[in-house]
Amino acid sequence: MRSNKTRTPKHILKAARERRSRLQDFRKAFKNCTSRKSEGQNFRPIRLNFNGLSRLLIDKDVEFVSDFGLNGEVGEIIVKNKIIGFLLIGGVSSGISSASGVLGQSLCVNVEMAELHKEGMESSDMVVKLIRYSPLQKLSKKNGWYQVKDLDDHKAWIREDQVSTSFECAVISNEFANLRTGPGSSFPQTAGEKGLKYLSFRVIQKKSDWVQLEDAEGDLAWVHSPLVWMP
Repeated sequence: MRSNKTRTPKHILKAARERRSRLQDFRKAFKNCTSRKSEGQNFRPIRLNFNGLSRLLIDKDVEFVSDFGLNGEVGEIIVKNKIIGFLLIGGVSSGISSASGVLGQSLCVNVEMAELHKEGMESSDMVVKLIRYSPLQKLSKKNGWYQVKDLDDHKAWIREDQVSTSFECAVISNEFANLRTGPGSSFPQTAGEKGLKYLSFRVIQKKSDWVQLEDAEGDLAWVHSPLVWMP
């Protein structure tokens, strides 16, 4: 998205392309870590009230809840863009966490290149590298490591010093997305390359169904919200 003289750095584009090429290996590495899907049940979203907060709605992209509940399955509740984790047992939620230690909280990579590991330890196999501003969804924390979920619903572990919760971030979820100078398709595209899948940005502001993003080089652009993932 940079001008002809200052295009997106090659190492960032390379990291994005490498990640795309490694998806098959990534899926195999986490074959046993993917969430279980219950079959033959009548699925429906549910609403709950907790500590005076109303309209806690299970996100459609996470584990479904049946009329009888999925014993031991972890779901997520979104409250004004903040997610509270809970454990479903027989259709009743329990173990709801406080907002300060929520499951499903959004994390953003805050180093130039972060490593995701199969387990929460340095000696564990590295499965993928992520560029700055890559968004992740927090699942749990243990010994200075976060278990996280990425754009492709894969689970891995990342060191807590490589992520931040102080800002919001987004990643291109489509094969590519037009980067524009304003919030609308009538605005011209920014100079440079199109937004490739897995390129990540810091969120600056939102306007209707458009979001203004900033890349690691400090350049700004607007993208249609359905083309990015913001956990």
